[in-house]
Amino acid sequence: MIFKVNAILLCALPLLGGAGDGTAVGGPVPGCLYDAQARAIRPMIGFPGSAYIGDPLVGDLDAAVVAPDGSAALAVRQGQVYVISGLRTGSPVAAAVTGAIAQADHLAWSQDSATAAVYSSASGQAQVLRGLPANPAADDALDLSSLSGTLSALAVDRSGAHVLAGFTGDNGGVYSVASGAAPVRLAGAAQPSAIVLSAQEHDLYFADQARQQIWQVQSFDEQPAAMLFAEASSGVSAPVGIGLSADGTRLFVAESGSQALDVFDVSTRSAAARLNLEFAPDTVRTLDGKSLLLLKANPQGQDPYYVLRDAGADGAAVYFVPVGREQ
Repeated sequence: MIFKVNAILLCALPLLGGAGDGTAVGGPVPGCLYDAQARAIRPMIGFPGSAYIGDPLVGDLDAAVVAPDGSAALAVRQGQVYVISGLRTGSPVAAAVTGAIAQADHLAWSQDSATAAVYSSASGQAQVLRGLPANPAADDALDLSSLSGTLSALAVDRSGAHVLAGFTGDNGGVYSVASGAAPVRLAGAAQPSAIVLSAQEHDLYFADQARQQIWQVQSFDEQPAAMLFAEASSGVSAPVGIGLSADGTRLFVAESGSQALDVFDVSTRSAAARLNLEFAPDTVRTLDGKSLLLLKANPQGQDPYYVLRDAGADGAAVYFVPVGREQ
C-alpha cells in the first residue's frame, strides 16, 4: 500500500453564494464541515488536490456534526436540536427535532446517516433520533446520570438499539446503553477518545488516549468480550480518532502524539502501514460515506483542514484544504 502527502491549492472563481441567500452550490461538494470558530457549516468545494472550504451555509450554531454521507447535519442552537438537510445543494433546510432533549452538547451519527444519538452533560441524559433526515423522531430519554466521569466519546448503531458512551475519569470506561435496561460496562478506559462500530455492527473499537491503546469489543450487543487491539509497542501514541475503511477491512488510527496515521488490518490485528503527517490530527470522520475522511478540523478558523482520500489497494493520500479560495 502506497501513502503520500499532497499539498495543493486551488485558484478558482467562487462557486458558492453567501449563507442563506438561496444560491446553490455551483461545483462538486463531496462533503461539509463544521467550523467551530465561525460556528457554521461550510462546504468543501471540489475534490482533494483541487478543493477549498467555501462560505458558510448555515451559521449561528453552538455545535454541529455532519452525517457520514455528507448530506445532512445535526446541530444545536440555543439548546434546541435541529436537523439540517440539503447541504450538498447549497440551499439547506433546518427543522427542529420535536421532543429532543434540551441542552445537548454531544452529537453522533450512525454509519448509514439515518439514526443519531445526542447527549446532554447538564442532565446526564442521552437520546436516540430516528428517521433522519427527512422524518426526525425522538425516542424517550436514556438516563446516564449514574455513570461517573465526563462523556468523551459517543456512537450509535444503525438500529438505534444501542448507544455507546465513553466516559473519562477515575472509573472511566465504555458503556452500552439500551432502552429499558441499565448501562452495561463493556471495558474500562482512562480516556476514551473515539468509538467506531464494525461493518456488521457486532463488534466495536475504541481508542484510549491516555493509555495509548486501541481496544476491540467483540459481540458487544450479546456477549461482550474486550481485547487489546494495539498499544504503544505497536506505535500507538495519543490516539485521538479512529475510523474504518469503506470495506471494513482496515482500521485507521489518528495519533496526535506521533503525528501519524496508522493503518491496521482488522482480520489480523496487525499494522499494515504508517503515514507520517506534518500536523497533529484531531479526528477521523467520514465526509462522503465512502473514501474521504477528515483528519484535522482546525479550530483556528483560517488554518487549513486536512483530509485523507483512501483508494484501497491503490493507496491513500492526505491533502490540505485551505479555507477560502486563493485570489
